[in-house]
Amino acid sequence: MRTARKILKNTVVLSIGKGVGDLGAFLFLMLFGRTYGAEFLGKYAFAMSLGGMVIMFSTLGFNTLIVKEVSRNLKMGRKYVGNLLLARLILAIALWLLFGIAVILSPAPHDTKIILIIISGYHVFYQLTSLVNAGFSAWEEMQYPSLLEFFHRIIILLLGGAAILLARGPFTALAAYPLSAFLMFLLACLLFTKHHGKLNLRPDFTFIATATKSSLHFFLLLLLAQFDGRIGVILLTWLRGETETGIFAASDRLMVSIAVAITFFGMALFPVMSRCSLESREKMLKLCRTSVRLLAVILLPLSLILTIFGDQIIFITFGKNFIDSVPILKILVWGLFITGLNLIVTTVLIVEDKQRKLAYSRVFQSLAYVALGIFFIDKASGQGLALAKVIISAIYFPICLAMTFTWQEARSLIIVLVAPLLSLAVSIGVLWLFCGSLGPVYSTIITIGAFCGAMIIFKGIGWNDIRYLQDIIFR
Repeated sequence: MRTARKILKNTVVLSIGKGVGDLGAFLFLMLFGRTYGAEFLGKYAFAMSLGGMVIMFSTLGFNTLIVKEVSRNLKMGRKYVGNLLLARLILAIALWLLFGIAVILSPAPHDTKIILIIISGYHVFYQLTSLVNAGFSAWEEMQYPSLLEFFHRIIILLLGGAAILLARGPFTALAAYPLSAFLMFLLACLLFTKHHGKLNLRPDFTFIATATKSSLHFFLLLLLAQFDGRIGVILLTWLRGETETGIFAASDRLMVSIAVAITFFGMALFPVMSRCSLESREKMLKLCRTSVRLLAVILLPLSLILTIFGDQIIFITFGKNFIDSVPILKILVWGLFITGLNLIVTTVLIVEDKQRKLAYSRVFQSLAYVALGIFFIDKASGQGLALAKVIISAIYFPICLAMTFTWQEARSLIIVLVAPLLSLAVSIGVLWLFCGSLGPVYSTIITIGAFCGAMIIFKGIGWNDIRYLQDIIFR
């Protein structure tokens, strides 16, 4: 009970700060898209993807290594964070300078060059902060990553929004990104110093070399994950242009803001899963089953709601010029639950030191995604890319499941999914048969009611589960 309560509490704390902060950043993108149109939003999305991939080479998997090792030995926190932060600082600045030179010498349009340099600078300071946040996560001090995310994204909204309203142009508006990330990094260092002592930036080269060697598997996994997350936008820009990328980015950015809770669920789950793996495999499996059920009960109804309200959401946020983004949103929402399932299974692989197997599976996933992405983009542009993302995620889950668990263990997880999936089928049937002539509000009430009723009938959730959640939240 204490373990489940701790995970839920940490997830909620992280999600509140990041969620409210992401709402602020999303409001900025709404204003940016409405003011400068799909083409400039596409340039922003392209720069965020390409710049993020380049600066990612400075991370070297240090974040995951810190959470894994420091959560097991808290006294090593300062040594890990201080030494690895210095290594990342040097690498990130060097990469930024080299990338800037390459961009200047490239044949890209002038405005695209400026946006690429600005956004890659943002990634430098964001990745530096993420390493300090890894230390906070290892100590399970989730309030600080939450605060930092909230702080820097609200700064983006305030400074960037002011630049747009004062008609200072898109470049000045986007300059809010690196400035906010720099201020967030300074605040992170101050918080770390206050609660854990001064950062020791005197390099221990032997320690850095050993840590780097230990983290390379994590780095490969992170690189592949980032490749999957960003290569689609790069391919779409290359094959269909920046305007089509802007249409796709409207839905994609919305989904990124919603999916933040899944990301932070993983951050809260990882240190607990790491300790459970040391205690007993059965305890870890029980934690997996609880996590799967929790995600199913939350994310499947959420996907239904977003599908019903998709038209209204896009119209309200980005306006009628982005109405072609609605089908993209209605495809992407069904990847939320699959993303959550993959997160749970890959977390188990990492804590059990099966990074090599995970890396091989990621390579397969990346190659398949590129091939499928090119094929579907050619057929259906942004909708095709969205479809490729969901299909590849769905294929990847059973592959990871087979690598992680025995048949009996995997079966116990699959059984947990039966009732939610049957309930989803019932609710979709009710939506299709009875709610076609109703408005979105009544359709949502009836559909979610059908889902909850089916969950009770199929024994996917009962009064014991409700009392269990009450105990976790309120005790």
